[in-house]
Amino acid sequence: MGVSLKVKSDDSVENTQPCRSHLFESDKQWYVSRFDDLCDELTKLRGQLAERDEQLIKLRGQLAERDEQLAERDEQLAELRHKLSQNERRDQEVSQEPSSKKSNESQGCSEPQKDDATNQADEEIAMLQQALDEANRRLKQNSSNSSKPPSSDGLAKKPAADRNRSLREKSGKKPGGQAGHQGHTCQPRTDPDQIDDHFPDTCRHCGSKLDGDDVTGNHSSRQIIDLKDGKVHVIEHRAFERHCSCCQEITRAPYPESVKAPVPYGPELMAMVCILHAEIQLPVNKIVRILELFLKIRISEGTVTAMCRKTAQRLEPVVEKLEQKVCRDSKVKNLDETGFRVNGRLHWLHVVATRRLTVYRISEKRGEMFPKLGGCLVHDHWKPYYKVEGVKHALCNAHHLRELQLVSDLNPEEKWAGRMQQLLCRMNRWKKKKKGGDPDNFPELRGMSEEYDRILDQAIQHYESLPPLNQKSRGKQKKRKGHNLAVRLQEYKEDTSRFLTDPEVPFTNNQAENDLRMMKVRQKISGCFRTYQGAKDYAVLRSIVNTAKKQSLDLVKTVMSSPDQMLAKFELK
Repeated sequence: MGVSLKVKSDDSVENTQPCRSHLFESDKQWYVSRFDDLCDELTKLRGQLAERDEQLIKLRGQLAERDEQLAERDEQLAELRHKLSQNERRDQEVSQEPSSKKSNESQGCSEPQKDDATNQADEEIAMLQQALDEANRRLKQNSSNSSKPPSSDGLAKKPAADRNRSLREKSGKKPGGQAGHQGHTCQPRTDPDQIDDHFPDTCRHCGSKLDGDDVTGNHSSRQIIDLKDGKVHVIEHRAFERHCSCCQEITRAPYPESVKAPVPYGPELMAMVCILHAEIQLPVNKIVRILELFLKIRISEGTVTAMCRKTAQRLEPVVEKLEQKVCRDSKVKNLDETGFRVNGRLHWLHVVATRRLTVYRISEKRGEMFPKLGGCLVHDHWKPYYKVEGVKHALCNAHHLRELQLVSDLNPEEKWAGRMQQLLCRMNRWKKKKKGGDPDNFPELRGMSEEYDRILDQAIQHYESLPPLNQKSRGKQKKRKGHNLAVRLQEYKEDTSRFLTDPEVPFTNNQAENDLRMMKVRQKISGCFRTYQGAKDYAVLRSIVNTAKKQSLDLVKTVMSSPDQMLAKFELK
């Protein structure tokens, strides 16, 4: 850096260079700010990498599904090639016959026979190719290129080309009310059904007691719109003023704590809205329409959402107690999960249930289990359930019966599947009659256990005697569907038959599946949720409503109850 010098008349030199410490301090501040900017950019990059990792995981899942589809197509093509090779071999055998051994009459007959065989093979190949094309056409159909409903698309993420393709043009407008939209405010009614007067007891200025003779006559009013006996019931609260004879000031009576707005909505109306949302599975716009048509109450969709949010927030402590009771204290519980979309992204609704209690939980990942699970878990053999430590497992035999039926339909000659179906049903009938017990005390139970082992041993020996399946990739030898099922039933015999020895363990997992069924109904009616908070509120409200139904409680009164009253009703205190 150059140094600035100034020469004076007395030959002295004055250094006008700026202060070095000041320059170093400014450079330090610049480097610190630059370092902070780089840290922020690094954080953003890490977030983008995390999102890319999630996308890669989803893409791997899609690739696995595509590999399964390609494997099925390869099997079909292998069958076609096998038939083609048979036809070619037959044609070669016909063409290689020595001409000297053929008579004129036989030569005249062999040509039409050869033509007929070739034509028959060509027709069969054409039919198979047509069936393959039809199968490919159906696989490529979805809600964006056919009349199939969106619910038939499944949970697999659509390709980017299908997600970004829309037949509607973008309007460029943001969601919600547009500029110039005329708003609507709930107005008080001129003919309320009930009037409650409120008078101040003490002066808010000096604290003196106010008598009833010093009412000024002035008052303000607020109304509550509620329901009573299925009809609209409007309550008007009037706050009167009183004159204090001591300080000569005016005091107005306060409103009740529940009256916080000029025209609020009452608890019974809010409970009805929440039940329509969580039990009847109506979308928000349909709830608004019903209130307007049948009750002449005009409210906005945002008000309905706010009612559900407020009620769910009040009931969250109750759901926490429910979850603790079911997960930790219940001896046997049913678990299941189903996928749905929140703002276009795949989420999961988990359920843990008993005959009297139900708890729902929203999560972004399928493997996020309920915490502190104990006792015996009844489920559909989803592998992550076996990662829960310190619990017993019981498998859903309704799934086993369906899988066995599939084996019988695909291969009618495999009789073991039908015999196993009959055995499982006979076990269930015995369970209903005897209510479970120790195998050592019931000879028929030991006999069914031995028959169980015998059927599976014969099935596995049958599959092992068959030639192995063709597979292109290296690794573990691929097995047939029936072979895998027989091995699984043999390996998890104790979990499959636990319902025989424990009277509280059910034969199926229908309890959890029935509790999840209404979510699929909601998906068909309303589609997805717009926000994660809305999905979470639905899970809270659905937990309360379903538990009240199981205990034959009045839904409206239950939703209106305070958390302490609800805990007492559910016997959670």
